[in-house]
Amino acid sequence: MTIRPFKPIHGWRSFWGEVGIIVLGVLIALGAQQLAEDWQGRSRARGSIAAVDAELATNAGVFEERTLQQPCEERRLSEIRALVSAARTTRRLPRISGIGKSIARPTLRAAWEEAQDSDVLDRWPRQDRISVAALYSQQAPSDALTLRETEQWLRLQSMMQMMTGPISDGDLTLLADVIADLTFYSWNNGIDASQEFAMIIQRGIRPSYFVVLDRKGSRAEMQALVAKSLMCQPLQLSSAD
Repeated sequence: MTIRPFKPIHGWRSFWGEVGIIVLGVLIALGAQQLAEDWQGRSRARGSIAAVDAELATNAGVFEERTLQQPCEERRLSEIRALVSAARTTRRLPRISGIGKSIARPTLRAAWEEAQDSDVLDRWPRQDRISVAALYSQQAPSDALTLRETEQWLRLQSMMQMMTGPISDGDLTLLADVIADLTFYSWNNGIDASQEFAMIIQRGIRPSYFVVLDRKGSRAEMQALVAKSLMCQPLQLSSAD
């Protein structure tokens, strides 16, 4: 059996020309597919960044509200320390209508967690990944400490209302311990809120006060809400019966 070598009908030049056209077509198709995938990936990354920035805008409103209340908390703690100090001499606590409590609004993180759980985060610009990761890593423990502070404010108010009138050294020591804890929590949470707020603003994000006001609203409305809070009102005292 004689095997004849392959020979293109129209010659080798024509054959390789046709092969080249086919290869070029395949490469163009693959390149177009890659471009489409890259465009889709960049589009998903932009959408993810926009969702996270919207989430951070809401968190910025929460942090700003807490930051604005910080001077009221410091003033209230100073007033309470003065009352406890005076009670060591008078052996009595005046009646207090209410001392207020810190703001403990939860911050959002669903959009960031969704980005982390997908491959879209790999397409984020490196600086965005670093800065946003730092924001959310600080935010998680801050939420827990903010809730702890609010619990301590409520505990302090309950204790002072129950201890109205004659007071013992033991009760005064208990009050001093709670005040010391609150002083730390208030200072720490105030610093965290101001830092988080500043970091979000540095990203060029405008705060949203939807969570604070339960609707769309302005910074002036948020400021008015803080000013009207019990914590920022004068301490109402009366003599114990």
